[in-house]
Amino acid sequence: MGEVKILLPVKVTSKLSLNKIYSGVHWSVRCKYAEQFHTMVQMELLKQGIYRGSYIGAVEVRFKFNSNLDIDNHGYIIKMVIDGLKGYLIQDDNKKYVKKSSQEFDDTIDGIEVTILKYH
Repeated sequence: MGEVKILLPVKVTSKLSLNKIYSGVHWSVRCKYAEQFHTMVQMELLKQGIYRGSYIGAVEVRFKFNSNLDIDNHGYIIKMVIDGLKGYLIQDDNKKYVKKSSQEFDDTIDGIEVTILKYH
């Protein structure tokens, strides 16, 4: 398994912005968002036949967003997605297992495209 690509059908709005979270969103709302993202990521992996414990070692995670947020405001989403990968494709989200992360805009996709590559 060299590369896994998932598309998360999420409309990225300001309520998922790092600025919004930084301004003091209640912990229960943050918890709800995290749970929804973790479930979404894991369901997409299951659709591809990737099950819990399918570790691939160290990874690079690439994100593509179709949104109007500033590029640095996707940080909260990135955290929730990578946390959702824990236990499936990655053993943990520390620097031993997630070596690199990048993000870019892509107006041709609907939602968030996440590509997980084995890090070399």
